[in-house]
Amino acid sequence: MYRVPSPAPTQRLSLRFDGGRLLLSLPPGEALPPEFESHFVPDHRLPGCWSTEAFQYRTVREQLGEALLDDAAPLEIAPFSVDLSVLLPTGATLHAYQERAIDAWWQMGGCGLVVAPTAAGKTAILAAAIDKCQQQTLVIAPTIPLAQQLYSQLRQAADVPVGLFLTHTKDIQPITVTTYHSAPFLHREQGRRWGLIVFDEVHHLPGPSFQLGARMAVAPYRLGVTATPERDPERAAILRECVGPVAYSVTLAELQEVEAIAPYLVSQIEVDLTPDERQTYDQSQQQVNRFIEHHNISPDRSLGYFEPLRRLSWKSQEGKGAFRAYQEMRRVAERCEQKWEVLRQLLLKHADEKVIIFCPGKAEAYRLSQEYLIPAITSDFATPAKREELLDLFRYGEVKALAAVETLDEGVSIPQASVAIYLAGSGQNRQMVQRLGRVLRKAEGKEMAMFYEIIAADTVEVKKSARRRQGLGEDQPFQPNLF
Repeated sequence: MYRVPSPAPTQRLSLRFDGGRLLLSLPPGEALPPEFESHFVPDHRLPGCWSTEAFQYRTVREQLGEALLDDAAPLEIAPFSVDLSVLLPTGATLHAYQERAIDAWWQMGGCGLVVAPTAAGKTAILAAAIDKCQQQTLVIAPTIPLAQQLYSQLRQAADVPVGLFLTHTKDIQPITVTTYHSAPFLHREQGRRWGLIVFDEVHHLPGPSFQLGARMAVAPYRLGVTATPERDPERAAILRECVGPVAYSVTLAELQEVEAIAPYLVSQIEVDLTPDERQTYDQSQQQVNRFIEHHNISPDRSLGYFEPLRRLSWKSQEGKGAFRAYQEMRRVAERCEQKWEVLRQLLLKHADEKVIIFCPGKAEAYRLSQEYLIPAITSDFATPAKREELLDLFRYGEVKALAAVETLDEGVSIPQASVAIYLAGSGQNRQMVQRLGRVLRKAEGKEMAMFYEIIAADTVEVKKSARRRQGLGEDQPFQPNLF
C-alpha cells in the first residue's frame, strides 16, 4: 500500500523526497510559480503539493534557483559528501585516456557517458570517478555476477565500507553496489541518499523497468560506462535524459596504440553449405523473397528482416509462413556441418591456448560438450557459484576451452582467454564488440589474441557479419579466411 506523505510545515516552498519522486509543497492558496510548470504535475494526495521524478532534482535546484525554496526546509536527504577515497591496485596508474575520460566527464558537470571498449579498464574509470566526486555512491550493474565482481574490486580499493544490495543481501554503505533489477526497490527509501550513481553497461538502462534505477534517485552526479553506445535514437534520448550525453570515447585502435590491450587479429572464415543444406536454404529464401517483394518490406538497421517479418507473422498465414522460412534460413546457416569441421581444426591448432566458443544455441553448446568434453556455460547453468567455479578452472588452466551462448558476452573477466571462435550470433555490432573483448585483456604469456568468425558463404550470415563488424571501426586488424 502506497504511503501518503505527511503535510509539510507552513512555509513558502519546500522540496521533499518521497518514494522515488520529489514533492513540492505550497502554502494554502498559493499558485505554482510559472517557472515550475514545465517540471511538476499536481499531486492529488495532498492539497498544495506538486511532484516530479526524483532525477529532476539537479535541474530543479540549478535552473529554477534555490532562492525560490524556503531555506528553513531544505531537501530532506542524507549528506551527499563523504570523506572517502578509492585507490587503484598497488603500483597501477591511470592511463592517459582514462584521465581524459574523467576530466571530460567532470567538465560536463559530472553527468555523461564514457564509451570504452571491453578491456579498457572501465573499473578503474568508475573508481576514479568516485574518488573525484567524493559523494555517497551507488554502482549499478546488469547482472548479479558482475555486481559481485565490482563489489569485490571496490572493497579492495576503497577506504570506506562497501555494501551490496541484492535480493537476499541488504547491506547499504557509503559505496553500494546493486543491479538494475534491484535498484528501484532500493530507491524507494534510499533514492535521496546518493550523490553519484555509476551505471555500468549503461546500454541496458533504456529498458522500461531498468530506467527506474535512474529516475527514482536524486543523484546530481551520474556516470554511464559502456563499450557499445546506443544507436537507436529513442534509446539514446533516454540515456541523455537520465544520465547525460557522451562525454568521452576511446577506440580499440587508440587502446592498441598505447598497449592497453593485447595485440589481436580478427579473421573471418567462410564455409560452404552441403548440397542438401543449400537446397533447403534456397527454397526457404525464395519463399521469403516473394513475401518481401509483395509487401515492399525494408530491413531493420540492426536486425535485418527478422523484426519486420516477425511483426507481420501475426497478421496472416502467409506472413507466418514467411517468418518460419526466414528462421529456417538462419538455422541452416548458423548450424551448417562445415562449421564443425573448421571448429575441430581450430581447436587442434590452438590446443595449448585458452579458447571460448560462442554458439548459436544451447543445443550446439551441449553438442560441443559431448563431442569434445568442453564445459558449456548456458543460461540454465546450475548456480552463479557453480559458474564462477568453472570460470576459475578455466582461469587456472584446468579447463582449456568453454562453450557459451550469450552468458559470457559481458560481465566476466577472463584475461587468460586468448582465442574466441564465433560460430553464430545476432547482427548487432554490440555483440561483436563484447565477444571480442573477452580475449583483449592483457595477461602474462599472451602474445596475440585471435578472434575467428565462421560464417556460411552466400547466406544471410554475410550481411549480418558486415553489420557486426561496423562496431569495431575501419582500422581493425582484419584478415579474411586466415586458417
